[in-house]
Amino acid sequence: MRLQSYASLASAILRLGCLAPPALAVQSRAGEVVVCTQVKDEMPYLLEWIEYYKASGVDRIDIYDDGSADGVQNLAELYEAHNRTYLRVLKAVRASATDEFTFVQAESFTDCLNRHKLAAWVGFFDTDEYVVIAHQIRNKCVGRPLLKCFLERYANFGSVHFRALRFSSSGQIHRHLSSYEEQPLNCSGLTLHGAKPDEIWGRTRDGSPCIRSELRQGITQSHQWRGPSPDIPAESYSKLLAKHPECSDWELMRRAGGWRICEHGHGKSFVQPLQCARYGIHACEVPRFLLCTKTVSVCEARMNHYYVRSTQDACIHAHKDWKSDPLIIYKYVDANFFHIIKDDEAAQQVPQSILRRVWGDFACAALGRDHDGTSVARADASIDLACGSDSLLNVEHLRGITCALPVPIWALLLIIAWMMILTAYRVCCRWRVCRGQSFQYFDDSEGDTLSESSTDEA
Repeated sequence: MRLQSYASLASAILRLGCLAPPALAVQSRAGEVVVCTQVKDEMPYLLEWIEYYKASGVDRIDIYDDGSADGVQNLAELYEAHNRTYLRVLKAVRASATDEFTFVQAESFTDCLNRHKLAAWVGFFDTDEYVVIAHQIRNKCVGRPLLKCFLERYANFGSVHFRALRFSSSGQIHRHLSSYEEQPLNCSGLTLHGAKPDEIWGRTRDGSPCIRSELRQGITQSHQWRGPSPDIPAESYSKLLAKHPECSDWELMRRAGGWRICEHGHGKSFVQPLQCARYGIHACEVPRFLLCTKTVSVCEARMNHYYVRSTQDACIHAHKDWKSDPLIIYKYVDANFFHIIKDDEAAQQVPQSILRRVWGDFACAALGRDHDGTSVARADASIDLACGSDSLLNVEHLRGITCALPVPIWALLLIIAWMMILTAYRVCCRWRVCRGQSFQYFDDSEGDTLSESSTDEA
């Protein structure tokens, strides 16, 4: 009976499985899809990032500002003036005044999680990270918000993790300008701070903010070369890695702070907020329940990471965060290893015409209104060959599942396991003496103990 009771208790806990409690799960799935980010002087790329996710089906976007000097605070007023109510600009959350950007990021992401507890999904992505859904799935979600349609496939999971694919700078020199001439890395001739507010912002006659600069070409449109993926066999990642000795150069790795410079890096996640108590940088750190994470195949969806968007960005990134890996990656592998595979899936998901239309609405002058009217480009051939079949997507749907528990539940399960072991030990000793040379049998009715030899004589 004790064994049965312990087993039933353990199974009750495990039945939580990858689901929240029923009432919470229903409440959560009825909500919205939210995306949060933290920025510091990212205005040259921020509008494209916001509108990309909005066009991909996100309902609300929260931006946490960590002391920007490029006027990002004007965004809330700009969007409100155009009756766009899905954007909010907040101050970054600091536990102490000396916290570094990454630690502040974790605090801000957790604050976002708590502000949107009733949302169905909350995602956390930097402004150089774009979630891209494979065109086979996009075709099945026509007429529906894309990200919401995709995430519904994994409603029984508390978290959906997207692997990263790192893209090259495509030869861009300056931030957000179409300058593609080849130039060796030289930070001395480039500005190492963000754009000044008067370079970006203007005012209309009625005093409303407007965008002074022109959108020439978005990052998702102009940066379409990336490194091979280890998750797509057809791209021969291992063979290409062997052809680039700089990828395994230990000295370069040391100079890059211990990072393997030819890896794509960590991905990011969408989580169901009622199942996560604290978010870190790349995933939920402290789950509320038994949190199961589905890591989706890059054949279904991935996170495009434009880690080095230009020479100037590599210099600013290194200077701002006091880290050397952006410079090492740009100098040694940006133009070769991360410039092998042509990939335009992001440009298909949100065409340039959408970005130009929004930018034109915000522009101080009538910019970006002359749409070219071109249709969405066809899918990239290399990805079609590697990931094109629906059968492969169905197989991948069953892979990449991991589960995590908060510490109290782990402790409870360990206690239950220990009690079950003790009970089994006592049952064992009830029927035979666990120590000694001969078996002894217990007669409960008379309380007598009969040895094995006396039983034979009888």
